[in-house]
Amino acid sequence: MSTLLDINNVSKQFTMGGLLSRKVVNAVEGASFALSVEKPEIFTIIGESGSGKTTLARMILGLELPSNGTISFRGKTVSAKVSRAERLDFMANVQPVFQNPFEAFNPLKRIDRYLESTARRFLKLKDRTELDRAMDGALQKVGLSLAEVKGRYPHEMSGGNSSARPLRGR
Repeated sequence: MSTLLDINNVSKQFTMGGLLSRKVVNAVEGASFALSVEKPEIFTIIGESGSGKTTLARMILGLELPSNGTISFRGKTVSAKVSRAERLDFMANVQPVFQNPFEAFNPLKRIDRYLESTARRFLKLKDRTELDRAMDGALQKVGLSLAEVKGRYPHEMSGGNSSARPLRGR
């Protein structure tokens, strides 16, 4: 079995407080799981507020280093200390979807610009027709089209219903 993502006994501790009163907080303790390349699955991490879900996600993304244990993606250790080329290769394969779109997107940048820069960087596309085709194809997978999204800003999109259609009536 080839492993896509391997989390092996991962822990993260933070030191809180000042010089006189320091306290170690265990944010994540001994997390272990593996996801197979051959068997696609939906894997969910659940827990109470403050249980370490975000810290674990940040470690998987290489934004935070584990205090103990190892994290590997396709056999390569995930770390905040990698070369730019390795980081770009990792980012081409792992894309986080953040919970709050108002924190994730610049409200002054149009949605199609995000899609275009992603297609240019990760698909290495330059031709306008190819770019538009790739953007439209990605949007079609979630029930949208480039014609519906082009020129719109993040606040003009609805995230609260199953159809996820652009809001009308600016």
